[in-house]
Amino acid sequence: MKRLTWPASMASQLFAILLLGVIGAAALAFITASLERRQAERHARSQRLSDRVVDLKAVLEAAPEGLRATLLGPGPEAPRLVEGQVPVGTPDPKLTGQLAQRLGGAANVLVSELPGEACRPRPPPAPPAARPLPPWPPDPSGGRPPPPPDCRLIALDLRDGQRVALIFPLGPKAPPADRPPLTPAFLLVLAIAAAILALVVSRLATAPLARLSKVATALGDDLDQPPLQIEGPQEVRQAASAFNAMQIRLKAHVQERTQMLAAITHDLQTPMTRQRLRLEKVGDPELRAQLIADQSAMLDLIRDGLDLARMTGETEPLVELDVDSLLHALCEDAVRAGHDVSVGGETGLTIQTRPQALQRCLSNLLDNALKYAGAADLSASSELGVVIRVSDRGPGIPSDLLEAVFQPFHRVERSRSRRTGGVGLGLTIARTMAERAGGDLQIANRAGGGLEASVRLGARSPTSALGVRNR
Repeated sequence: MKRLTWPASMASQLFAILLLGVIGAAALAFITASLERRQAERHARSQRLSDRVVDLKAVLEAAPEGLRATLLGPGPEAPRLVEGQVPVGTPDPKLTGQLAQRLGGAANVLVSELPGEACRPRPPPAPPAARPLPPWPPDPSGGRPPPPPDCRLIALDLRDGQRVALIFPLGPKAPPADRPPLTPAFLLVLAIAAAILALVVSRLATAPLARLSKVATALGDDLDQPPLQIEGPQEVRQAASAFNAMQIRLKAHVQERTQMLAAITHDLQTPMTRQRLRLEKVGDPELRAQLIADQSAMLDLIRDGLDLARMTGETEPLVELDVDSLLHALCEDAVRAGHDVSVGGETGLTIQTRPQALQRCLSNLLDNALKYAGAADLSASSELGVVIRVSDRGPGIPSDLLEAVFQPFHRVERSRSRRTGGVGLGLTIARTMAERAGGDLQIANRAGGGLEASVRLGARSPTSALGVRNR
């Protein structure tokens, strides 16, 4: 049997709490109203009984003793004079006190609640006819005996000293039509109304959080996006103000870091240039070549680090870009540089993206493939968006390192040595640029050897504002 779990989302939790709360409150209100109605009915019946007893006592005291029994009218709801042994009932002190207050202490009133069967009136004697009479009182249920009436035994002293015992039926209870309807249709309408109310309230309560979550996700792609609007309840306005303040601090931090790295790089240019000139004067050719290679690696590290830092601070608008034109332009540039690069397939698609970021991503992947395989293939296809692939037949990467190579300064020593490789920032920059363009970069080993890098555009969240369409 599957256990019920509490909803995970805030909207679902609010919906469940409000739905159960409204239904519970309605049920409690219905029960409370029913109890109060019953209490009011009992009080009204007791008041009517008190009036009947006072009026009947006055009538009996005015009539001769021999005619008193005949003054009681017939019928199941008329009071009856008890003759002979008085039945024993349960004392009713509340009604006893009420009558004693109205009739005075001389009446010596005593009220008892009789069991149901003792309240039934005796049927009239059957006439000497052969045909039996119908049951008395008449049975409106068509054969089923009616329920015993609710009655009270009231014993009191008349003015002349005679003590009489009277059985007073309390009369019928309130008809069902006068009571609140508790039918399946009523409960269904109540549940639907509560569900609609809970849904509206949960949506109103979680809409600001959803908007804040969307803007916070988009902040990772663009620090220069417009600030949140300060609106809504006080708590929502405070959260929006705090978020906008955080965005301002992040922008200031990134700008400060970029400026610092740019200044460091600029200041290093002069001593590195002087060092290069001095290295050219080294007499040993082999040592000179090694020293120059080390200095070039240092310069590459500085430049790549500066480029990586600048990426988070730069902004680029979204524009329409022809995928096939971009791939052909990259291929032509590589061929002019003497590299073996080919383009396969035509997509006929245009995408809304950041072209400089996407071009930088593909250029890094292309340089990576040419560096380790000597040749590369560019292709694109339409698969829930656009997928651009850069493939090579190089040594590949071990499967357990396919994700680790995206970490800054991580290098695969065996297959991609320092002599032929970079400083370990190429794939890091490529993935960052892919995300900035509105896509995602993944790499995988090819069947038969080699590596395939796939940039999937259109698979990310809507915060990237990426669109794909046919030309």
